[in-house]
Amino acid sequence: MHYAVIMAGGSGKRLWPLSRQKRPKQVLKLLGGETLLRKCYQRLEGIFETENIIVLTNANFVETVREDLPELPTGNVIAEPAMRDTASAIGLAATILQQRDADASMAVVTADQLLEPVEAFQQAMRTALDFVEEHPEALLTFGIKPTFPSTQLDYI
Repeated sequence: MHYAVIMAGGSGKRLWPLSRQKRPKQVLKLLGGETLLRKCYQRLEGIFETENIIVLTNANFVETVREDLPELPTGNVIAEPAMRDTASAIGLAATILQQRDADASMAVVTADQLLEPVEAFQQAMRTALDFVEEHPEALLTFGIKPTFPSTQLDYI
């Protein structure tokens, strides 16, 4: 079974002064009254079943995430026990999914991005999931070609 893991544990530093520790950019209503988290969820909705979408977030943001995504099952909003890094968050998600479904494959996405056109993202995700079906040991990474150097954008 395929699962989507949305990483939404940011600390609210990069979009200051709009974002703060209590309101990081992924939960700000910036885009026509919708949050980046909601936009991320909507991109995944056409690919994954709602019960197979999990949000990892900072313990301080659990209620905010639940308010923004009330359709998610309660157990699918997971508070990280401590703020660490991306690898730790992915490890936590993998551990949780292994307990839920030993044959799970997961797509990890971040909540703080705007990806358009949505259809192009969804097609790329479907293609990647099909590839993983055929090659279950594969690890795929999507990237966006940078247009300028920046240590703040975390490129691969």
